Amino acid sequence: MMLRWLSSESGFSNPYERGKYMLIWKLNLFFILVFSFLCVITFILQTTAFYYYSVVLVVSSGGFVYLRKTKNYRALFWAFTVSATCIVNLSLHRIPDTLHYPDFFWIMAVVILAFIGLGKRVGIAFMLIHSVSILYFFVMAMNQNIGKIRPQTGLELAGIIIELFFALAVIGFVISQFIGFQQHAIEETFRANDSLTAQNETIRRKNAEHVVLMKEIHHRVKNNLQIITSLLRMQAHEVRSDEAREHLDEAINRVMAMSLIHRNLYEFKELSSIRPGNYIKELVLEILRSNKQAEQRIDLVFSGEIPVIGMKTIVPLGLIINELVTNSLKHAFRELEYGEIMIRLRQAENRKFELIYRDNGAWKLPDSQRSHFGLELIDLLTQQLDGEVVQNGSAFHFTLTNTDLD
Repeated sequence: MMLRWLSSESGFSNPYERGKYMLIWKLNLFFILVFSFLCVITFILQTTAFYYYSVVLVVSSGGFVYLRKTKNYRALFWAFTVSATCIVNLSLHRIPDTLHYPDFFWIMAVVILAFIGLGKRVGIAFMLIHSVSILYFFVMAMNQNIGKIRPQTGLELAGIIIELFFALAVIGFVISQFIGFQQHAIEETFRANDSLTAQNETIRRKNAEHVVLMKEIHHRVKNNLQIITSLLRMQAHEVRSDEAREHLDEAINRVMAMSLIHRNLYEFKELSSIRPGNYIKELVLEILRSNKQAEQRIDLVFSGEIPVIGMKTIVPLGLIINELVTNSLKHAFRELEYGEIMIRLRQAENRKFELIYRDNGAWKLPDSQRSHFGLELIDLLTQQLDGEVVQNGSAFHFTLTNTDLD
């Protein structure tokens, strides 16, 4: 039972809290030992200081029990500094016929304890209080004190020397414990930093492995989609029907639009997003190269204000652009020697952005219902991006939602 009460186990997980607790716990034990000895000495010498030291001993003993039960170390710092301030000032101003050299050292100990245990502001407050008290003593009471001091006996001088020694010991003990606490905090910080460095290195390594794995996945998906594209193109060569061949060409372009996404993800550092400008330019150029009917010169004019777009948004956006460009090639440039496609991406409010598309062609749509499939697909993809579209001839104005920001 006694060993449990003398244990320094604090229960604090925070190193700062644990350090403050350990400091006041050790100081309590130190005060109990020191002032027990001083009480014995001053009782033998029959000096008034015995009563003051008895008060400190009672505070230390009671504080030790209170600390073990509540763990409230800050209240104990206050108890020590306030009680010591009262005792030292009573001794300095109420005992006129003795040497007060030890009192000034006790004042130093109290101020140091206030700074360490209660913080800078409280420490400055106690320093000002004791400064005023010392100033008052020197101006108002020191001459009277000198006149009343009687010759000290050998035992009294020995008591003063012992008190000075213990006052210095308390100052040294508090400072040494504070320095030890600081060193311990620095060591804890270094250990925490080392642990964080090791964890960061592990995370960095795993992230690098994850990046390599994701790049490999995108690379394989891209290759598989390219194989599908090649198979569809081979099949298109075998098809005799122009209508079936047109269906296959449209399917090839849609697969190619998704294949380009995975190729961009494989080449771009950010695996979850794509630069839309590079992707859209590459997509349109691929469609133009694969379109055998577009014999005239067709230029792309692109402008964009959006630096990157995520996977959830870029797939339907790429398919929308694919359908728009395909429809332009099929219906807009038949009677023109020179064609132009203009695409613009513009950031709007909140998660919204605008896609503006137009060409300089003269659209001539056939009457068949099949020709409207591309426009129906555009409407479905627009709804998928929680958007709306306004069409004016060959000009389309989309207001879409960046769904990757959900």
